[in-house]
Formats: sequence, structure tokens, C-alpha cells
Amino acid sequence: MTLTFSSRREGSLVRLGVLALLLSLVTLSCEALAAGKQEITLDLLYGKESLTRPMPSALTWIPDGSGLLFLETIEEEKTEPANDAAVKDEDEEGDDEEETPKRRLVRIDASTGDRRVLLDDQEMEDLVKDARHAQERASGRAGFTGFQVSNDGTSLLLSRDGDLYLVDVTARSARRLTATKSKERHGLFSPDGRKISFSRDHDVFVIDLDRGLEVQLTQGGTEDLTWGESDWVYDEELDLHGGTFWSPDATRLALLRFDESPVPRIPLVDNAPTHPEVTWQRYPKAGDPNPIVSVWVVEVTGEKDPVRLQLPEDGEHYVARVGFLPDGSKALVHVLDRAQTTLRIFRCDPASGEAALLFEEKSPYWIDGHDDYRFLEKGGLVWTSGKSGFRHLSLHGADGKLVRALTSGPWMVDGIAGIDESKGTVYFTATKDTVLERHLYAVDLRGGDPRRITALGEDHSINMARGGTCYVDSHSSAIRPPVMDVYRATGEKLVSLGDSSKPLLDELAVREPEFLVVPGEGGKELPAYVVKPVDFDPQRRYPVLFYVYGGPLSQTVRNRWSGTRGLWHQMLANRGIVVFSIDNRASFGMGLESASVIRGNLGHHELEDLRHGARYLARQSWVDPDRLAVWGWSYGGTMAGYSILNGSDVFKVAVSVAPVTDWRNYDTIYTERYMGTPQDNEEGYASSSLVKAASKLEGKLLLSHGTADDNVHFQNALQLVKALTDAGKNFDFMAYPGGRHGIGGKKIQKQMFTAITAFLEEHLLTGNQDPSPGLHSSASGVATPSQRLSTVER
Repeated sequence: MTLTFSSRREGSLVRLGVLALLLSLVTLSCEALAAGKQEITLDLLYGKESLTRPMPSALTWIPDGSGLLFLETIEEEKTEPANDAAVKDEDEEGDDEEETPKRRLVRIDASTGDRRVLLDDQEMEDLVKDARHAQERASGRAGFTGFQVSNDGTSLLLSRDGDLYLVDVTARSARRLTATKSKERHGLFSPDGRKISFSRDHDVFVIDLDRGLEVQLTQGGTEDLTWGESDWVYDEELDLHGGTFWSPDATRLALLRFDESPVPRIPLVDNAPTHPEVTWQRYPKAGDPNPIVSVWVVEVTGEKDPVRLQLPEDGEHYVARVGFLPDGSKALVHVLDRAQTTLRIFRCDPASGEAALLFEEKSPYWIDGHDDYRFLEKGGLVWTSGKSGFRHLSLHGADGKLVRALTSGPWMVDGIAGIDESKGTVYFTATKDTVLERHLYAVDLRGGDPRRITALGEDHSINMARGGTCYVDSHSSAIRPPVMDVYRATGEKLVSLGDSSKPLLDELAVREPEFLVVPGEGGKELPAYVVKPVDFDPQRRYPVLFYVYGGPLSQTVRNRWSGTRGLWHQMLANRGIVVFSIDNRASFGMGLESASVIRGNLGHHELEDLRHGARYLARQSWVDPDRLAVWGWSYGGTMAGYSILNGSDVFKVAVSVAPVTDWRNYDTIYTERYMGTPQDNEEGYASSSLVKAASKLEGKLLLSHGTADDNVHFQNALQLVKALTDAGKNFDFMAYPGGRHGIGGKKIQKQMFTAITAFLEEHLLTGNQDPSPGLHSSASGVATPSQRLSTVER
């Protein structure tokens, strides 16, 4: 059977592709599922023992591609929580409170696959201890936390108790670089590994490792005027972590200077102590003033003052990216206008600061600041753009002009993995064969059809060596946790790095999700999945829980491992609550043209697509359409709240965790990208507000929020609580003291999901006249093999 679905755009075909899972990795037989499988419980999900093995972390390729460095866990009994093995959905998973496991640093030879242990936790701790002054004591175990690897792979830069240390992994020696009362932050190796930049008291310094000389490069840094330090909103929404950028020849630094004085301050209150403590956060909310950001270049000798780059000041803008040309001759700055529909790349003279426009892109939709571009050593640029309505690759000359499109079609490029210039090949990940999975592809710089490298049936996350010779592939499916292997660019397997699966997982009562398509607006067909109990009985009528995220260009419907959350969904299904998820028309696989419909009114069209999912379910004989619920976290929490308030004809129960309850409360960059400013879109902000819709509540609502959430502030929950109370509505509310956006580790997550489970069972199962039997029933119904989607031939 071939399933396809198309958009309104003429000639545009979005394929829902293949789930041809290999027999060795796919479903267990129906009989095996029905007999002798272990019940999934919250005690099991959040117990001391992780359900999955920890995977290698901190993967770092040596720039010449000769080797790969990574951390591996030594003591399995002290592993991270199970959900750490999952691919997390948009900041939804919990904060990690677990003890850091003992690990060791390993190197893999990329030509032979040979592995060598370089250093373990205890050795690292001993080296740092020896490098301290005798009278000083560490505040905690050193270990492999907060480290960076030099480009040649021989040295590590560590931050401990506010000071910097250099560890030579070859000589097994450590050297203390700083010993001050102030904290050194944002340490960064120079490309040649002979210098280190860092910030102290909001100014930027450089240490010459050969001479042991420290040089201060900037002056006048304060809490509100910082050098080389990006602020919260740039970190969160532009992924611009840090504000210091080395030139390739290690002679200069490009620096961001943030003037935060115009940005409003938000109090984050800790009420746990007898006398509450307040932390102030600079946070620009929609329509607020942003930080004033300027870009400077300074020579690392410190003999000259920093030079300000003369970027145009023709309107409010964001500095989305900063870097240098491969030869270091020019600095490069990406400038994104506040509306985020025009991006300009400027080539700047480091000596004079003069800026010249290299490249400009305008989009009828929006433009995200991204790293999916590569400058070629021989000149030119490979760029990723969504202006066609789908993200695709194009080749540009050294002058910025378009040479040719490298990819096209009704599918999305996810990211550039690497480029092998010697072979003229670009490697990238995309949804070309199926929106359910990411795969690695290769395309010639001269043009031609892309060729797929990775195997269908799993989702693939790629970490490729510079030069495109080898790559690490972390691959998983909906019922198979991640496996990590090293491959040559040809697809030939070199060595295995780890398998996160444990035998216990094979003993759990798990049924493979059924992937399908649901008819949507204007002929669009929306990807969806259903999680049914292992003893599913088509003669019974089940309540259904919608799992939603729903944010622009996000996805919940993918054939990948979803960790503890996915297993919790399986637990609910086995208890009689079927779980259903559907990607709306603004999801990643549908493209930017489709997603643009949500601009100016977040929530409305997403809810309409949930309604399409509900209509599909209502046609199924095994669904009770009067018992539909919805739950989500973060943006998903917003959608769950929006759906129960504005879709009471469909949803009777909702669980909303850490939601934005009014988009006036959220930050400028994210919110205005889709909503514009409140000043220009008053009606859109009002119609998308949960607070203003509070009087519409007819069903059962559970609202949960962390009091120390610095992303979606706790005031969002409080505003909704007040509005619901003023409207005389009954609801359930749980505040988690000190909880951030992820709300705690295993202990708190167990309490929270116990409460959510009880809430759902109370309102979806209690009083049901024809209950689903669940795992403990004597019913003879046996799960049937899930329907698979066959290959779509292109």
C-alpha cells in the first residue's frame, strides 16, 4: 500500500514514506505481547535503575577527521535517567537532578576503528587536585563536567570553582590557568590551541599558553554592559551561546557587546527560605525593547583598542551569527531584522570596521537564525533557505550570487552534516523519503539528484567529521532505543559506539505505534500515530488522550525513540487510555508555506487540525468520542490549555504543563517571529490568549508549573489561575517550588506523572460503563500487528 498526501501548492507532494522496519528490530509477535510481559509502572519508569544504558556523550571530531573523542560511562548503576536517552521535544523533559556518572575519555581512530582510553574521572580529579594550591579544596568532584577539547585533541579546558585549568591528556598533566576571586566564564580554545579566551567581570581576556601571559582585551564591562557574553534571549532563541568568536588564524576575536539597560527586569522568587530570595532576570517580552547589540573585532595582542564593525542602523535588528571567512581576512555578521523576514550577511574589514553587503535573503514567511551554511575553502557558499516554501540547499559564489539550487521538492532539508570539497559532495539530513524519519543524503556541488545513505526504518541523527570522511549515526525507532555507530561517508560501518537497549525493555508490555495519515484542511493529510494497549479489543470503546506539542515547524509524529515519555504513553494505553498524536499543518514536514497559516494567531489553526484528528477518531468503532483528552508541555501545554478552553465540544479533559498562557508574557524573538508585536496585532494576541478565554472552561483541567521557570515564567500560570478563579471555574493546579521549565529530576517527575495519571484515570476511566479491560483483564482479545506504511517510489 502506498500512502501519499499533498498540499494545496501546485505540484507539491509531501510523502509519508516508509516504515519498512527490519525484522530483527520490529514488532514482537501478538502472542508474545499478550503472554508474560511485564507491566509498565511509574515505579519502573522513575526507579533507581535506568531502563536504558547511557550513550557516549560530548562527541568531538578532531578537525582533520583522524579521530573521534567522546565520553563513556564506567559505572552503569549510576546512569542518567531513562529519558536522557530520548530525543527530547522542545524543552519538555525534566531537569536532571541525578548524580553525574563516572566516565572516561575515549578516542577512536577514524581509519582503523581502534579505541584508546585517554583519561578517566579519577585521573582527571587527581590532576586538577594536584594543580590547585595545597591549601585549597574543591567544592565538588572534578570529573568530566564543563570541558572543551582543543582542535588537535591533546588538551582539555576545564572550569572548576570559577577557575580555568588546562589538562594535557597525552602527558597526563594539569595546569591551573587562573586563580582569582572572580569567576572565569566562557573559556574557548583558539583554533591553533595555543591561546584561550574567557570572560571575567563581563570583560574579555586572552591567555597565551606558550608564554603564560594574560591580556585584558576590553574595558568597562558591567552587569548591564557585557563583552563576549550573550544574554538570555539570544541564547534561548538564536542559539548564540557565548559572544566570543576566534578568527581561523587565531590573531583576532570578534566580540558581541550587549547593552541590557533598555530590557525590563523580571523577578524570579525563591519562597523556600524563611526570607525569600529574589533573582533578577533581563527578559524582553513581546513588544519590549531588546538589548542593544554591537559587534567588535580586537587583536589578541591587546595592543590596539577593539574596532566596532559599522553595521547599518536602519531599524531594529538582531545579530544572528558572527564568524570569519575561512582565510580570516574578513569578519562575517548575520543581521536579522526585528520582523525576522530579512536576513543580510555583511563582510567586514577587521581593521577599519567597514561593512559591505555580501548576501541578502527575504522570506514571505520568516527566517530563523541558523548554522546551516558552509563557506568553501575554494570560495563560495552553500546556503540553506526556506523561501521556496521548503528548506533547501543552494550554491552561491564568492560574491554571494546564486550559482544553482542543489536540492528542491516538497520535502525539508533538516541540516548540513558536512562537505567533502575534494569530492565536491555536500552531506545533509532531510525528510526526502519520509517525514517520519531523518536520513543522511549526499548531493554533488555540480547538481543532480540526492542519494540516501542511511537505512530506512529508523530515525538518524548525524555528527559528521569536518571534511565529510566519517560520521557518527545515532539511530532509533519508536520501539527501539538509540544505537550509536561510526560509519565512513560511503555508509560502510567502521565501529560500534554503544547500544542503549537493556534486556528489561524486551520484557515490557509494549505495542508498536501505528502510523497513519488523517484528512485535513484543503486536502492536506496530516501525519499521526496511535498507541493501543497490547490486548487491544476492537469491540470495546476506548477514551483517547491526544499528545500535542504543536509549535511551528515542530514534530511529535516521528519513528524515533521517545524515552520515558513514550513508555508512559504505553503504560496509559495498557491501562485503557489510547494515546494519539497528530502533526498539524505548521509542523516541520509540511514546509514553511503550509506553516505560515498560523502567523498572527497562534492556536486557532492548530486546534482546527486537532479537530480533524478527533473527526477521524470518531469514525473508528473502538473510540468513545465523548471521552477525548489532550495533554502537552511548554508550547504543548499552551495548546492543551487552548484546546480545552476553545474546543470544549471536542475535549473534555486537559493537562497543561508549563504553558504560555498569554503571548504578551513570552520573549520578543520567538513570539514576534510568528505573532508580530502586541502593538501591531492586538486582536491576534487577544484571540490566542488562554487568560482571556478562561471563562470558556467546561471540562476538567490540570495545570502544572515550576515556580522558578526562567523560560515560561510562573506568572503565566498565576494569570490563568486568577482568570479561572474570577470566572468561577473549578480546576486542578500544581505548583512545583524551585522547578524550572523541565520541573525537576526523577523524584519530582515521578510525583508529577503520578498526579497526571491519576487525574486522567479519574476523568477518563472512572464511571465508564464499558471500560477497556487493560492488562489485568481476562479478555481474550489479542493485539494485531500494526499496519505499516509502504515505500513511496519517487
